[in-house]
Amino acid sequence: MRGTRELNRTFRGFGKLRLASGTHQAAVYDELNEDLTALANAGRFDWLTELRERRITPLAFHALKAKLGLTSRELPKPATQPFTVESVVAWAKTYEASARHRQDLRQNLRRLAERAQALEDVPAAVRALRETYRAKGQAHAFAHLKAAALSYLHDVVGQRHPAYQEIRDLKPLKLRRKREGHPCTVAEVFATADALGAYYDEVWLTHVLAGVGPKELHEDGVEVDEATGHLRVHGQKTRGRDRLVPLVEVTRGGMVHRPLTGRPDVTRRMFAARLKAVTDGRLEPYDGRRTFEKLLELARVPPIHIEAYMGHGASSMTRHYGRGNEAPYLNTDAALYAAFLEAELACGVTPPRQIPEGEPVRLLPPGDGA
Repeated sequence: MRGTRELNRTFRGFGKLRLASGTHQAAVYDELNEDLTALANAGRFDWLTELRERRITPLAFHALKAKLGLTSRELPKPATQPFTVESVVAWAKTYEASARHRQDLRQNLRRLAERAQALEDVPAAVRALRETYRAKGQAHAFAHLKAAALSYLHDVVGQRHPAYQEIRDLKPLKLRRKREGHPCTVAEVFATADALGAYYDEVWLTHVLAGVGPKELHEDGVEVDEATGHLRVHGQKTRGRDRLVPLVEVTRGGMVHRPLTGRPDVTRRMFAARLKAVTDGRLEPYDGRRTFEKLLELARVPPIHIEAYMGHGASSMTRHYGRGNEAPYLNTDAALYAAFLEAELACGVTPPRQIPEGEPVRLLPPGDGA
């Protein structure tokens, strides 16, 4: 590290050791010098070589020694440093990152610690998990695992360590092409609801009427906002996904449909499997959210409001400055959406019908219909 105090020592039987300490603080610098003296007195030239070859930094070695609580003579060989769940969890607590990022680091490093007992085993564990993720098509999961391993090794042994370099050189997995979304027409929405049957149809219509994603609906739930009388969605990932959505009711065949509040009694997997079965795999739960966005556009709801109801960021700087409190527009936008759905239903969607068990819904090809 440039600009820091230099460690310049010579040890009998080992030779000269000259490297940056990584610190300007006199107390820390003195402790690093004591570490070097202790290593030389214990005859631990293996660790001195690691330092000279810059496979571990003096600060990283000092932290590792303190974490293990061992004397210089008791330290394991550099190639067989222990790699345990306890050590990676302790490291993650000190890593400067958001709570969510630290949790991701802990989860990935735990997976590695279950497969590797020593530092030299970590590259093999990463390669094995890479094949597992390749088979599942989980390129993003492998990217997170690799980044977690590199972050840990960077802090503990440095970038020149063979384990770090081996993992760094692993190629990322190729992303599989995602399936194309299928925003449904109003006719397809209710044909699918008929095929899903009791209660499952309510979950499907909640996706379509409220624009919620599967995690948002099944894990966090939807509630009625007391101040506005409309829906409050506790979204995933970013704070922008915590949002207000117009509460829309639609009448069909004498029955009033409205979004579910709270969390459904069926799990995400149960609903996804049911939806896949009745549509021959053409639809997934997220298509309900895609349909919500498409139908709002057709109902002439302003695009800047649609972005807010979807929990998306503003698509332009102009819209960014125009975004703000959507609450005054909820009633108007709900009326536009409900009127559009009622008009579509009045123009040819048949009343509810019983679809025989096992008969899939026949959907229009993507792009047909409106």
